Amino acid sequence: MVGRLPPGVTIGQVALRAEVISSRLQTAYPETNRNRRFTVAPLGEGRGLRVATRPVLRQLIVVVVMVLMVACVNVASLLLGRAVSREREVAVRIAIGAGRGTARLSGTKHEAFSIAGGQDGGEEVPVIALDNLLDDGKVSSGGKFLIKLDVEGVEIEAIKGGARLLKEDSVILCEEHGNDPKHTVSRFILEQTPLKLIVYDPRSNRMETVTELSILDRIKVSSNTGYNVFGTASAFWRDRINALNARLQ
Repeated sequence: MVGRLPPGVTIGQVALRAEVISSRLQTAYPETNRNRRFTVAPLGEGRGLRVATRPVLRQLIVVVVMVLMVACVNVASLLLGRAVSREREVAVRIAIGAGRGTARLSGTKHEAFSIAGGQDGGEEVPVIALDNLLDDGKVSSGGKFLIKLDVEGVEIEAIKGGARLLKEDSVILCEEHGNDPKHTVSRFILEQTPLKLIVYDPRSNRMETVTELSILDRIKVSSNTGYNVFGTASAFWRDRINALNARLQ
């Protein structure tokens, strides 16, 4: 055992007390405590605890070093795997709209960003359409595409600019704002595009194909929340959604 001396207590006093305790234990339990005594010594003196525990401490240091090395290797492997999996990603500093052009990006936080502001302040950025990604060779026709739109109010323009890309094996994911009782984005997808509109329904715990927008009146229960909706004309992605529904049952 390792203990700390209270202020004003000497090793001799502790040794005397330990002798009394060992004598009492020998009297109370003669079969197990005969000839057993406590030895009290300062840590590190002579062949004290420092000497006795040195091999154990060395082993602990080796174990700690090995654990740290394994952790470093694991972190390096994760970072390398992530880099390999994202090697095809391309970052471009542009805005998405219905066609090529320029826009002025203004705002001080995510919710305030706009590309429809005035000409004063902000940053001028180029605008391209989703279909321009095909034209410019950023993506190849015939691929499988998941398109996540987070464009703060220009979802319809972005969808208009992706007519060809959305005819591919593509699924588009965008946000239906809870404070929009007209369901503007969903209405456009349902009525103005060949895409199937799909939304998660908490009541059925399934991804439901929307035929009537009234379902959104029930699903959108908070005006401060965004609700994800999907649009796709792809049999590939509809099969994936059906498989997901089978797992949810």
